[in-house]
Amino acid sequence: MDVKEDLYHALLMEYASGCLDEGQSLIIAAHVALSPAARKTVAQYESVGGAILDDCCGKVAMTKDALAHVLSKIDRGDSPSPCTQKSKSPMAYMNAPNCLQTYVESATWTDGKNGYQTISVRTSCHRSKSRIYKIEPDTTFSMNSRSHQLTLVLEGSLHNGRNIFRRGDLIVTSGDAVLHSDAEQGCICAIAQPSVFSVRRWVQKIFIHY
Repeated sequence: MDVKEDLYHALLMEYASGCLDEGQSLIIAAHVALSPAARKTVAQYESVGGAILDDCCGKVAMTKDALAHVLSKIDRGDSPSPCTQKSKSPMAYMNAPNCLQTYVESATWTDGKNGYQTISVRTSCHRSKSRIYKIEPDTTFSMNSRSHQLTLVLEGSLHNGRNIFRRGDLIVTSGDAVLHSDAEQGCICAIAQPSVFSVRRWVQKIFIHY
């Protein structure tokens, strides 16, 4: 199998098994929400994981009030899904997945360098930093990272001179990577830049387009 395929499927498998850190998982969750193919693949990995657990783990007796306890928590709404919540943030006009909207930390864009603006994404895990970037049209976007960085296109497009990345496309880069925004629309993208990446030993620099 091609190395790119290996890396992409490793990300989806780790997402399905809950092994990614919060920032990475958020980007992959948004990618899965926008990509039917990714949703199908994640569902397959979840089915495999469930089958393995079913075969390898013995049955555990449940307490008599287990079902009532779970139903009461659902009725109280103790654990609402972040992918069903709504947010009154600048993300709303982008038609971004709700799982990403609910993590937006600020309601305003912050001016950055080199023709882009940012919005911070609130995560409790410090293994990765997540932000939303609004890149002006025809802008060169340089990324310098010692480890892998996940970029999800939300609006407009990015290109690297060989491939064009559009809404829902996931890009994985490391090292010194240069992307260019669409000449007319620019681009809005979500980026997770981790300090630790579980599959970084596989490649030194790679682009993935899915």
